[in-house]
Amino acid sequence: MTAALLGARALPAVTRDAVAGRTVSPEAARDAVAELLDEATEPVDVAAFLTAVAVGGATPVLVAAAVRAVLAVARPVAWTGPAADVVGTGGDGSDSVNISTLAGLVAASAGATVAKAGNRAATSRCGSADLLEALGVDLDAGERIPAQLAEHRFAFLFAPALHPALRRIAPVRRRLGFRTLFNLSGPLANPVPLTGRLIGTATRRDQEVLAEAAALLGHRRTWVVLGADGMDELTTAGPARVIEVDGGDLTEFTVDPAELPLLPAGRAELAGGGPERNAALARQVLAGTAPRPLLDTVLLNAAAVLLLAGVAPDLATAVGIARDAVHAQAPAALTDRLAGQATPAPGPHPAPGTTRAQAPATPAVLADRLARRRTGGAEPAATGSAGRAQGPARPRAPQRGDTPEPAAPAEHLARWGGSAAEPAAAGSAGRARAAGATVGRVRGEAPAPRTTSGAAGARPVRTDSNPEGRHGHASR
Repeated sequence: MTAALLGARALPAVTRDAVAGRTVSPEAARDAVAELLDEATEPVDVAAFLTAVAVGGATPVLVAAAVRAVLAVARPVAWTGPAADVVGTGGDGSDSVNISTLAGLVAASAGATVAKAGNRAATSRCGSADLLEALGVDLDAGERIPAQLAEHRFAFLFAPALHPALRRIAPVRRRLGFRTLFNLSGPLANPVPLTGRLIGTATRRDQEVLAEAAALLGHRRTWVVLGADGMDELTTAGPARVIEVDGGDLTEFTVDPAELPLLPAGRAELAGGGPERNAALARQVLAGTAPRPLLDTVLLNAAAVLLLAGVAPDLATAVGIARDAVHAQAPAALTDRLAGQATPAPGPHPAPGTTRAQAPATPAVLADRLARRRTGGAEPAATGSAGRAQGPARPRAPQRGDTPEPAAPAEHLARWGGSAAEPAAAGSAGRARAAGATVGRVRGEAPAPRTTSGAAGARPVRTDSNPEGRHGHASR
């Protein structure tokens, strides 16, 4: 679509509206972002729009429009099975090790299918692409992405390769030197049709804008999280604020790591550096030899991915599954296979001379461990398949055909309000609450008759009824 077809007035008009703080309609936002990505648009107009949105504040409507425009011209990925992503917006200033990338590798080795979107460093010294490159993983899998997801349950989706339209405006974004609309839209613009998302944000405002944009896009099984210490990850430093998106419904709750078998970690214990240092730390995490606070932070995020992917029934069980995978060297073996440095994964039993704890875990082994965790069973003796406890089957991961992702009803997008309420335990928020979480407020629903214990600290995120979701500049 050319700028001439869109009409030359779309981008300047929305730029003026953004500067003035006026409401932008979804149609105007769509046309403006499409024009922004058109090769005929002058760089000065791109810079003016991105600056105006940064000053006026990105809204859910603009973020959703950016996601739709970017996906409309993205390279398609031929994958229709279940897949989850774990990604952060960046900008938390922590310069930490790549927790999201490591959590994705751990979760994939433990049974989830992870389509990890990422790029090179923008707000830190080492982005997910820089880390994986240092670990020997090919960044541009291209047409091999579906095969990698099927074979390894993990694939890296390198943003410049899958979103060529963003390459043209990349020089402008670099010259501007500040975070733009696309830093917020990026975590929602994975070209794989996801069935689960864990998105980290660094501020309450970004968290709320992203959650509402995800609702406008009809996303389901999505957690938008803000760490207790302002990091764009779940951390073990303290309770994390989580907004779960499930179609048009948004639920706020907290995940308290103190209720899980995890050691707290401060920013210093999560500090990273450049690609070489982060790769060295990553190898320790993946092999289970990293300091416990760092390892446990990765396990907490991997557990959330396992929960959202339907691999685990609750967060506590998911932490145990992730820890089992690390103890079994499964993430390290997966990374080696992705880098082409290892033979195919071994069978469900240890090789001669290898202990069960050292043997890389396979899906059969981890499914068996999950079954034992759910039933309280003990580790069976290694006497062959006849002696292995069967237990109940692993919960089936969500399929693309199970629940469509419709556009969110307008009435669900108007406001958050009502008193603290407990969601049904069938949702992932309910499962999280059952192990390490306190439920906060439910958006778009009348309060349930039961009130939540321990939710006294929860408070409404939205108090206005503007369907665009514009937030003021006040820090919350």
